[in-house]
Amino acid sequence: LKQDIGWWNILVEMIWQVDEQLSLPPHRLTLPDELKNRVNEWLARIVTKRTERREMEASLVTELGAKAELPFFLKAKAAFKAIFKSGSSTVKEIEQEAERRPDVLLGAVTEVVNFANQALADRNRPGLVIICDGLEKIPFRASSDGITTHRRLFINAGNYLKAPPCHLVYTLPLALFNNANVVQVFPDIPLIMPLVRVRRQDGKPDSSGLGVMAAIAERRVDKKLFALGGLRRLAAASGGHIRDF
Repeated sequence: LKQDIGWWNILVEMIWQVDEQLSLPPHRLTLPDELKNRVNEWLARIVTKRTERREMEASLVTELGAKAELPFFLKAKAAFKAIFKSGSSTVKEIEQEAERRPDVLLGAVTEVVNFANQALADRNRPGLVIICDGLEKIPFRASSDGITTHRRLFINAGNYLKAPPCHLVYTLPLALFNNANVVQVFPDIPLIMPLVRVRRQDGKPDSSGLGVMAAIAERRVDKKLFALGGLRRLAAASGGHIRDF
């Protein structure tokens, strides 16, 4: 992305992913159009400067290149993903509207999650657990007002991130735990993923640790893809960071 991730990016993506993941086996749940379209209509009004659905759809096709044959939800989703990736000035308009009227987006994600949880309960299945992965990789930068990207998202907007009524798992930058205010927003004891030792104190390779890293990689890809010894060299170069390996 060419712009900083905001809380609203995360909640919008949350709605899209709940819809997408629950539509797949074994659940095959379909969210009602009026629920899943609510957030896209909100985005479309900001982006297209239109208020009627027909005018919004026409604008998405003619101005943003969305495919005309797609239903509104997919049409809008494709157009907005392209906007988010491009870093368009339109993203700033969406951010400003989200800050002015956060209840619109918070209400939309709450309704989607509540519907999904009830539908799962009706089938005697456990409720949602939403995992927001990769957020620990958000670059640390200070803006002109002195507030860092980490503080703005996780502390200043932390209550928005906690709004969806289900179990939530967020990956946070490790340095953020040096900020005393973080426990006021996320009071649960964090689970910290340790590094794997790939070198001993004398600088020599740690065979046991390298073996663990290699075993992890072999569960993800076929080891035949690597040249002889290549997997262990990659493990050593990773520094023992499992998430980056």
